[in-house]
Amino acid sequence: MRIVPVVSVLLLVCLGPGEGGVRAQDCDGVTPAGGEAITLALVHPLLDRPVGVSSAPGDPSRLFILEQSGFVRVLDLKTGALLSAPFLSISSRVAQSGSEQGLLGLAFHPEWQTNRLFFVNYTRATDGATVIARFEIDPNNPNRALAGTEATVLTVAQPFSNHNGGHLEFDPFDGYLYIGLGDGGDSNDPRGHAQNPDSLLGKLLRIDVDPIDGESAYSIPPDNPYVADPGIRPEIWALGLRNPWRYSFDRETGDLYIADVGESAREEIDFVPADSEGGLNFEWKRREGTRIAHGSVEFGPGTLMPPIFEYSHTGSAITGCAIIGGVVYRGCALPDLRGTYFFADFCTERVYSLRVVDGQATGLLDRTPELNLSIPTTKLRSVSAFGTDANGEIYICDITGKLYKIVPRTENLAPTAVIRTDPSPPELLLLGEEIQIVLDASQSDDGDHGTQELTFAWEKLEGPEGDTILSPDAVATAVTFTEEGIYTYRATVSDGLAVDTAEVTVLVVRVDPTIFIRGDSNDDGKVDISDGIRTLSFLFVGGEGSEIRCQDAADANDSGTLDLSDGIFTFNYLFAGNAAPPAPGPTECGIDPTADLLPSCEMPLVCQ
Repeated sequence: MRIVPVVSVLLLVCLGPGEGGVRAQDCDGVTPAGGEAITLALVHPLLDRPVGVSSAPGDPSRLFILEQSGFVRVLDLKTGALLSAPFLSISSRVAQSGSEQGLLGLAFHPEWQTNRLFFVNYTRATDGATVIARFEIDPNNPNRALAGTEATVLTVAQPFSNHNGGHLEFDPFDGYLYIGLGDGGDSNDPRGHAQNPDSLLGKLLRIDVDPIDGESAYSIPPDNPYVADPGIRPEIWALGLRNPWRYSFDRETGDLYIADVGESAREEIDFVPADSEGGLNFEWKRREGTRIAHGSVEFGPGTLMPPIFEYSHTGSAITGCAIIGGVVYRGCALPDLRGTYFFADFCTERVYSLRVVDGQATGLLDRTPELNLSIPTTKLRSVSAFGTDANGEIYICDITGKLYKIVPRTENLAPTAVIRTDPSPPELLLLGEEIQIVLDASQSDDGDHGTQELTFAWEKLEGPEGDTILSPDAVATAVTFTEEGIYTYRATVSDGLAVDTAEVTVLVVRVDPTIFIRGDSNDDGKVDISDGIRTLSFLFVGGEGSEIRCQDAADANDSGTLDLSDGIFTFNYLFAGNAAPPAPGPTECGIDPTADLLPSCEMPLVCQ
């Protein structure tokens, strides 16, 4: 077995031993929550088809998010900001013609802080082949990879565009890189790759990316199970996989969990204890889960390993179409959840958990209700991946573009009520029989990461009788006024356990219609040269004597804009015999029949 890198030994010395693992979590500053009550917090809503989220060992400040189109993005966990410049941009090298192709895997070298190396798995644009490539991080900018440093580690031809697998992960104990490859597609493994010992497809590979000769792209670990068998590819650590999406090591025990996507009937989770020496066969395509799928298929080499857990596409406690492998929780915030494995199904918008005890899957739970996934702000559509930060807290990618974090659901936090109005500010001119305003409390915060449903109630606190609240129990309501006055309203927002209120005052002013004549800028009852001069002075001179009480009147050509053309129009009408200012002639200030954005008068609360 490979010696644990020096950097890991130093971390062990500094942080202390974990529960049978390489190192303990750095939980300084984290107040743990008792129990297993959880919910989701929205971390970022605007990603592009995220298919992976991970951290660099020993770096608690950042998350790295894989976007399928060929970008790796950096999320600053201290500020919550997604850095505008991508960490890695290789979209031109990535095949995107199939829904399962793209940039699919990312893993940082265990000694990345000294050698600046990381690895990616992507499907190549030219031919769809799987490429495992090594890149270097910019020594002057840890948030930027050097795209020009790409070195190919391994290339595997892909006969079809699906079942690429794609995950990469270093074993936290032995330091070797594990590569998950699907059977190459199409359906039902038509070319028999999964059981073929001479094919890398349908396998879990294990390689050493630090070969002793320092020149090869990789070497074979000396304890790989088939290293001495010339009839089997030495990279193979396990075989019989259909499309592993995804797998993960328990960072404290070294146990391996593999979610293998089924064909048409079963989804499965395979479990490999940390002391396994490999040489396993997960039985595809002869079996799909424990179901015989193709009884005539002969098993290849390896110890047969049925799944530790499976579910059917229909008629079982869990239903779906494509399992999404998750991670074992080893974080700080929820100590009672330590050792719990989370996973999901791409087709059902649901999240599940279980524990493995003495080699058996126990305690299956549907976590969906407690995560309040029906709330719009935390609505999962299609889970694409799970991952953790450096301290073991769990994040969930939604292929539609959102990133979530599993957080404790502790004591209820009171909501915060917020009222917005339309129009804003809430000042209305009552020119006819009635006028209306919209009061909107939809920006109110529940105080608990958007996981609770809120109820709303509107009431009038003071003001004349000339008003009607149209929807007193809705998130937003219109209020109609028939009388002028000062009105005050209260919105009461409740999450069922606590309430908050906000108030808004609405000013309603009744305005008697004022007659104006279009072109009469100075409001003297006629259109003459003084009006053209007043318009030009207003536009270009300013100062006392250039004010215009009603801009609707000064808009001589009725264009909806008060500008130089209005002064020219007035002079052409007076001296060139051109048409007079357009109909309707005299009308009411503020009720200009031609829609425009002009304020009608200089005093907004008198005439606008």
